[in-house]
Amino acid sequence: MGSEMCIRDSCGRAHAPRAPRARRRARPGQGDWSSGTQSGHGVFTDSDGDRYTGQFAGGQFHGQGKLHEAGGDFFHGEFAGGQRVGKGKARITYASGDVYEGEVVGGTRQGYGTYTWRSSGDKYTGSWAADKMHGKGKLVKAAGSPQEGVWNAGDFVAQL
Repeated sequence: MGSEMCIRDSCGRAHAPRAPRARRRARPGQGDWSSGTQSGHGVFTDSDGDRYTGQFAGGQFHGQGKLHEAGGDFFHGEFAGGQRVGKGKARITYASGDVYEGEVVGGTRQGYGTYTWRSSGDKYTGSWAADKMHGKGKLVKAAGSPQEGVWNAGDFVAQL
């Protein structure tokens, strides 16, 4: 029951699932413009149907914003230079079909959230640190009884 953040392609190269496009640049969109680039508050929709609403600087997502991807994933939080940074709330769908919805910091699961494993139907709701179950939480297995307790770096350590 892994919750790895990397997947391997047929050549064995590791890839982060559904990684945001590097350095998203705004093409003509709605909002404020300065010296030919989108700056201030605005809205941008790309050709894939992803939609960003928030602050821009120099034509890039920069400041507080909301990115809604066409596939249903989202990130609400801080952007800098076109990248997700800082703390926010997100819904992330991994290549395996697993889904995480909750708090993130700098693109990693951090804080409170729910992870659902598509293959088994198992679901963990609770605290996260550095992309691992960490702190109080509850794991509900599709086949079996719930396990409520304390996790440390992904390992169950104490029953509550």
